[in-house]
This record gives sequence, structure tokens and C-alpha cells, in this order.
Amino acid sequence: MGYKNTLLVYNHFAGQYVTFPKKFLSEQYLYEAIVNEYDGTNAKALAKKYGYSYSWVMKILKREHCNK
Repeated sequence: MGYKNTLLVYNHFAGQYVTFPKKFLSEQYLYEAIVNEYDGTNAKALAKKYGYSYSWVMKILKREHCNK
């Protein structure tokens, strides 16, 4: 995030409790991103990148394959 961005967040929220959702991206966005970024070999890397399990990523990819 870097020092400058950390300082911006600190100055904006100083003294407040701030929480961020664990799953920040919508499921539809994730679905499209995974399908578009999949190269046939990188399912594990995509699972790690987006914070989901390998089996969840494979389920998305199989669903896309069945819909073609």
C-alpha cells in the first residue's frame, strides 16, 4: 500500500474503527476475471490471487466450459 497511501487512510479515518470485507469483489466480477485470466494451467495461481480455493476456481471454469 505504501507510506503515502497509508498516511491518506490514517488522516481520513484517524480515531475510527474501520473494517474491510474479506471478500471485496463481487462474485460476478470474480467469475469473469477467472475465466478471462485462465490460460489452461494457472487455476492454482488464480485461486491464490483471488483468495478462493482451487476447487471453487475449478467449479467456475467447469461451469464456463459447459456453457460454451
